[in-house]
Amino acid sequence: MTTAAIDDVVMTRGSGTALDVSGMAGTWQCTNRNTTGIIGFTIRAAGGRMYLNVTSRRDGQPFEWGEREVTPYANAFDSDKVFAFTTDYDFGFQRIHVQSMPRRGVMVFGTLTEFTDDSGRIGSFVREFFYRIRP
Repeated sequence: MTTAAIDDVVMTRGSGTALDVSGMAGTWQCTNRNTTGIIGFTIRAAGGRMYLNVTSRRDGQPFEWGEREVTPYANAFDSDKVFAFTTDYDFGFQRIHVQSMPRRGVMVFGTLTEFTDDSGRIGSFVREFFYRIRP
């Protein structure tokens, strides 16, 4: 995989404030090489917005979830750096809410999954750690 940060700023919705996404933009890989879930993701900024594309395993093969715009958050009201983000993926039979933030040099990536297909399956919370692949 290659990484690309087209812009290094993201606009917060409605504020007109540019946020610095350079600390997050790029390709991230799971620290657990034996994970059966998310193996990596890419974050990019373009046109004043921030986007996420997740890759997991499906039947043993890489499966891309598709690119979604994320909602960025700073860690203080007067900060211009993106510190965390959220987004949602809807696969029809399940909805996955993503929350992520950096911590001690890795990206903490949490997913909350709910099943929407009336199967009766209970939802889950999964947290994994990722490191950035340097270009």
